[in-house]
Amino acid sequence: MTTPTQPKIFISYSWTSEEHAERVRDLADRLLASGIDVLLDQYDLKEGQDKYHFMERSVSDKTVTKVVMICDQRYAERADERAGGVGHESTIISPQVYNQSTDKESKFVPVIFQNDDQGNPYVPAYLASRIFIDMSTETLLNQNFEQLVRFIYEKPIRKKPTVGQTPQFILEDTRAPLATTGKFDQIKTNIERGRDTFTLGIFSDYLDVLLQVLSDMPIAQDGQRLDDDLICREIQAFTPYKVEFAQVLHHFSRYVPQLEIATPLIDFFERALPLIFRVHTNNYIFDGENDHVRFSLRELFVYGMVILTKTGNLTPVVELLSHSYHFKEHSRGRTVNEPFGIFDRYLDALDTQRKRRLNLNRISLHADMIVETAESPLVLIGEYIEMDALLWARAELHDDHWYPRTLVYYNRFEGALTQRAASNRRFAPVAAVLGVSSPAEFQKRWAQLPDDAKTLRRSSTGMMITQPATLLQFEQLGTKP
Repeated sequence: MTTPTQPKIFISYSWTSEEHAERVRDLADRLLASGIDVLLDQYDLKEGQDKYHFMERSVSDKTVTKVVMICDQRYAERADERAGGVGHESTIISPQVYNQSTDKESKFVPVIFQNDDQGNPYVPAYLASRIFIDMSTETLLNQNFEQLVRFIYEKPIRKKPTVGQTPQFILEDTRAPLATTGKFDQIKTNIERGRDTFTLGIFSDYLDVLLQVLSDMPIAQDGQRLDDDLICREIQAFTPYKVEFAQVLHHFSRYVPQLEIATPLIDFFERALPLIFRVHTNNYIFDGENDHVRFSLRELFVYGMVILTKTGNLTPVVELLSHSYHFKEHSRGRTVNEPFGIFDRYLDALDTQRKRRLNLNRISLHADMIVETAESPLVLIGEYIEMDALLWARAELHDDHWYPRTLVYYNRFEGALTQRAASNRRFAPVAAVLGVSSPAEFQKRWAQLPDDAKTLRRSSTGMMITQPATLLQFEQLGTKP
């Protein structure tokens, strides 16, 4: 492994108080211990030197690769007033100096040492749009220190994946339109005309057609064997339908969020559930012969949760997750009521039989197929992984079952919902998914769970992430105003 070139940085800050200066010096010492050469006035501004030009020289020094701007109230005020250059304030970077830098987008980083009473960071106006690193408390400083070091070394924790191949459906210009597209067009037209009653009726029609598409999926048998190739083809063929499903829900949430869509959605999922227990007429029964239907139904459910939460349409989220799904399991001749965890099924056709038949050394083909068919611009794979993990947590809190299959791709986790939910004001979407009323209720109920319930146990896929709650940053939920 090659050793990175030693970086050199300049720390800009305001001498707000002796205590503040000591905090800055402590941070500089930690950076020095991490192999980073630090220019700091407390160490590098000597007697007889021109203190007024110290900052300008440090910023323009070509050997200085990064500038760390320690932002507190005094720094923001002095920078906005351009009042630097007096006494110790000579280390404050003015807008003029900042704008003269040709590489300011990659060279400068605001580091927050103080927030206002509303929890908003103090930053100069010319830095308001820049992404910052929050070190406003000792806990956050320790938590985000690695993030700062990685910025300085230009070694981000997440690397952008290489660009893949163009999806086949893009290349197939002769592809027939989806069976549901006509209904979606009618939905959009009626929304534009403000015909709410007609819109809901057409939405039910749209779901009827979507249900027929699932019903038309053949049982995956080839003679007297399971046809896992057919299962993969059917999953790929259904991909445009789940992409369009996300568009439909996004259209409702964006333009007519007042419409009550939970009831038709629940009705659709209840009517679809018997399809995952179908039996072939030749009386041969194979584990996994309906796994393409199971995969597709799970996808629709998770896609719905992502769209509804990110658009703030939370009433359907609460109802879909709290509903007890009533359906008839025809293969066993019984009627059952199941919570939402019924949509998460182990796919024997993929994760046992196909892996064995093709001798594939993969942790989870189910997770692989989710990622490979993640083609919706409205549901990014990082958002899907976060929702998958949140549904697992919801199931643990409410004595249900959900296995977050996509956590095998935890390096692509985004965490936007849970990161925003660190603020009490933005906790509502996560509360709707977890089924709690407040951060305090969640923390209390989560603490009461046994340790083994909070640990993701190894499944038959071989996958195990020990503490997904850490990935979700549960300890930060509701800790800010």
